Amino acid sequence: MYRVYRSFSFQTALYAVFITICLASYLAAQPNDKTKIAVMDLTISGGIPENYQTILSDRLRLELNETGLFDVFERNSMQEILEEQGLQLSSCTSDECAIQMGKLLGVERMIAGSVGRLGKTHTIIIRMIDVETGLIVATKNVDCRCDIDDVLTKKIREVSQKLSRASSGDARTAWKRQEKLSPLPRSVLCPGLGQIHTGRTTPGIIYLAGEIGALGFLTYSILDYNSKVDDFDDARATYDAGNYGSANASQAQADYDAFVSAHDDAESAKNIVFLAGGITGGIYIVNIIDALITSGGDNYSQLNRAQNTTLSMATLQDSRSKSIPGVSIGIFFNLNGRIGQ
Repeated sequence: MYRVYRSFSFQTALYAVFITICLASYLAAQPNDKTKIAVMDLTISGGIPENYQTILSDRLRLELNETGLFDVFERNSMQEILEEQGLQLSSCTSDECAIQMGKLLGVERMIAGSVGRLGKTHTIIIRMIDVETGLIVATKNVDCRCDIDDVLTKKIREVSQKLSRASSGDARTAWKRQEKLSPLPRSVLCPGLGQIHTGRTTPGIIYLAGEIGALGFLTYSILDYNSKVDDFDDARATYDAGNYGSANASQAQADYDAFVSAHDDAESAKNIVFLAGGITGGIYIVNIIDALITSGGDNYSQLNRAQNTTLSMATLQDSRSKSIPGVSIGIFFNLNGRIGQ
């Protein structure tokens, strides 16, 4: 039987440090999967009134933002920054100008395009330009024999969803390359963090809550064990100090029974410490194995969900148009002072 030397204040501080690390790591590890973009004003042609340009362009910004895949620069903020550099948003129509604008705004991609009309057909064409490379990474278009109201309320949404699907495929490749092993170190640092980072929120919360609860149980069991050892020491000291004679046989028996009972209680408390340690370590190990197994396939599940969302929205739109230890904070048992049998 051994005493575990851990004061209540030390264990409380250790527990608080673990929770603080987990919370700080969780906040720091929240991924920003959105691509930073800025949208140039659409070019208007084919007899569409020029005063529709701002309305259609703002609607495109709104719909791209609604896909959940982009951080969209607000138009007024764009204009303020460009005016400081002596540029006008409305006068920037070439891809070269768009790239220069993107560098000034500090975005990853620029969106440019046009809305035109030929006869009774409206056509919307938008393209995504990589600011760093200057390459057009995606171009999408939508044609419709419809009025300008449908262009505004339906077709701009449709072309935005097409572009977002193309962008998510490109981002999916980058995510797979850059983030393949990221869940593992996060889950090593704090159980559940890697799972939460990759969008598997429910198992992540289960691991995190389970580890915190297990660590609390372990802390309590260690404190209880130390208390039981103190009781055992007191019972043993009382029994050893007793000057028992034949007249005090009943007292001797009572002190001996108290000594044995205290010994059994301490042994039982020690077993609970081992059980709590096993649960704490078990949750931590399973959490790491889970993060390791899923790191190759599920680490971009958030992106998959966003892509599936845009797919389902596009399908719905098409249908309408056609029909109508925790880090088990290494509580190492500093054991000494073997208590006699």
